[in-house]
Amino acid sequence: MKFINIKVMHFLAILIAIFVCFPVFAMKDVSQTAILNKLRVYLENNKRDTEIIRSMGDDGYCTGMTGLFGASRLITTKENANKSYKLLVANEIDDYNWFKSTVELIVSWNGKTKLNDSQIADFERFISLIQFFQNVKDYLPSVHQGELNKSLEYISTSGLEGAKIGVPKKEYSIALFLTLVQLKGLLQNQGIIHDGKLIYITSGKHCTALFKEGNKYYYFDPNSVTGEVQCDSTDEVAKLVFDANFGKDNYAEPHTLGFRIFSLDKDPANYPAQEEVLSEIPLEAEKKYGHAMIMAARIGCLNSMRYFLENGVDINILNDDDKNVLMWSSRCNYPEVVKELLKSEKIKPNIKNSSGLTALMFASIHGSIDVVKELLKSENIDVNVQDNLGFTALAWAAKRNRPDVVEELLNSSKIDPNIKDKAGLTAFMRAAKDGYVDVFKKLLNSSRVDKWLEYDQKVAFQLTDSQEIKKIWWQYVNSTATSLYKEVNRMSNQSNINNLYYKKVLKQDNKDPTIWFLE
Repeated sequence: MKFINIKVMHFLAILIAIFVCFPVFAMKDVSQTAILNKLRVYLENNKRDTEIIRSMGDDGYCTGMTGLFGASRLITTKENANKSYKLLVANEIDDYNWFKSTVELIVSWNGKTKLNDSQIADFERFISLIQFFQNVKDYLPSVHQGELNKSLEYISTSGLEGAKIGVPKKEYSIALFLTLVQLKGLLQNQGIIHDGKLIYITSGKHCTALFKEGNKYYYFDPNSVTGEVQCDSTDEVAKLVFDANFGKDNYAEPHTLGFRIFSLDKDPANYPAQEEVLSEIPLEAEKKYGHAMIMAARIGCLNSMRYFLENGVDINILNDDDKNVLMWSSRCNYPEVVKELLKSEKIKPNIKNSSGLTALMFASIHGSIDVVKELLKSENIDVNVQDNLGFTALAWAAKRNRPDVVEELLNSSKIDPNIKDKAGLTAFMRAAKDGYVDVFKKLLNSSRVDKWLEYDQKVAFQLTDSQEIKKIWWQYVNSTATSLYKEVNRMSNQSNINNLYYKKVLKQDNKDPTIWFLE
């Protein structure tokens, strides 16, 4: 009997070991790679946009995944008190439970089985939401990745059909350059982690999130095959943060982190002053590299920025991404940070990176209209400086189809809108060539833009395939017939007539030049 009991116990021990360990191996991979692979198959099966399909295969979606996780986590928390908090009320279940069940649906799908209408709706909703959070600047040019308060405000008011959510507030932010040991100490001793608050963590290359509920911490890394991980201590959290962002062999070296904390609560929690936290971390490495100060620019943390500037960190230093603090805050559209930086006597606002790009160019490229306005207030900003391609800020705004930025730049008394890039094109020519109607109209309506400059013996409207732009052009020509006729006469008195159009017009002996243009 004793022998049997020992065998039974041995057998039970094996079973227990199997049941304890098996989920680790049997659990479905819920990393963003696994999710994106299935979504790519879904899109290919439905013959969807090839660019979206490509992005699902080649590009990481850590911001999109973390943004959706964070939004659903916040909404679920508030749902206990108010059932009206939903990400998409048309579905009635778009909370954290929906997030988890949809991830499970996606990774469990074999890529062939026909999905029912409800499953298709969940696939489509998941795709649209991670696309939105990942590429928020495509929807809101003035909003940078990770600004959940502004992203969710857009969804709540006008972004997605049927949306009805509470809009979170950004309660706190801080930029850090620290080791694992220092991060452990920070999370242990400082009042940064609070119940029901979402901490959005970015290292510049990756983003993750942390959520505290009761005595438990929930850490989400979109690259993790297990998804959200539950922790019992802040030391565990600190190690997970380092492992996810910097690898397991980099604990002793300092690394850059940015924390942004969001909440749906009416009143914010009590947080320590950024100066109080940062003063506990040695500044030697920060003064050498400026990493945390640049992170402050990337997350819009003005208080962290002030601390580093006041303690002698070089305001003009370029980081590994070839940008300084003014470039990053301009790119990310943080006008309050830009305004503070421009007050410094040490700032060099027209400094270029290795591509020749300036802060104003970054703001123009990314549609940071609030920053463009702030930069143009400075007498020290050179609006006509050119990069390595010969592009000005105006040329970049035209190239990136930013009509509001184009309009703001044209209002500057210092702007020369007729500068040609190294390819021989002006901003007006590029707008026509690329078919950007709104930008074309802004430039066409400016009296300072020369509409008759040539590229390869062609004027701007001859470079376009857009029928709408051609129509706008002929309407403009017709409305300015008298002035055109006078211009032809003026050109005819010059000994050297270079403009191809004028040469042809002057050959039409008895014709109004406008009639020739319209033919």
